[in-house]
Amino acid sequence: MKLNYAADNVQIFGGEDDTTNYTIQGSAKMFQILSSGVYSDKILAVVREISCNAYDSHIQANNVKTPIDVHMPTSWENWFAVRDYGVGMSEETIKKVYTSYGNSTKTDSNEMTGALGIGSKSPFAYTKSFTITSIFDGIKSVYSAYIGDDYKPKLLKMTSVETTENNGVEIKVPVEATDRYKFVEAGSKVYRWFDTKPKLNVTIDIHDPLAGLRVLSDKDGMKITYSVNSCAHWAKQGTVAYPVN
Repeated sequence: MKLNYAADNVQIFGGEDDTTNYTIQGSAKMFQILSSGVYSDKILAVVREISCNAYDSHIQANNVKTPIDVHMPTSWENWFAVRDYGVGMSEETIKKVYTSYGNSTKTDSNEMTGALGIGSKSPFAYTKSFTITSIFDGIKSVYSAYIGDDYKPKLLKMTSVETTENNGVEIKVPVEATDRYKFVEAGSKVYRWFDTKPKLNVTIDIHDPLAGLRVLSDKDGMKITYSVNSCAHWAKQGTVAYPVN
């Protein structure tokens, strides 16, 4: 998603030599704020951010009609996972972009939802470790993302083998047994806005809320709609919709 920054003219009294730039310290506290503190609903954030990243990858690969694969936690398989068939990530991309807070490859297109470079770290809002599997140009690599003893996020490459699988990425997050239905509920909220519905291992309600709504505007990736009956207005950008007055 393209980000627009307002340009305000600020009158400065004094010389440029008196100006100091603000910085961000790479401390455990700041990583915690950016990974978890920005989300009020941790589980919804994990489902939304990981799934939107997968959908964005399909857009990048011009493969948007192919559904992403979503595994919802069950009584026997307590994990949430999203597998896309997009562009995949090379080892260099994972180490230099995926692990970098604020770094994003999606700031040049309004067709994609992501842009801030923090959504891929959202699993840390819920768990201390999760698994990343990337298939890129015939190489399948598996990484463990975890919070280290210094309370900072780290990435460990566990294996890398040749494969004939299609390019793509799978994110796998362990789920507490008591949270299974919360993930399903979050999926119902998130996937109803996807134009191409995901392929799920369970049946959940993901009916399209925009069905029957009149589109008032569809410009620069932002679709504005309203319902004649309920007078509900929505602003949808990419795969995420926001209620508006």
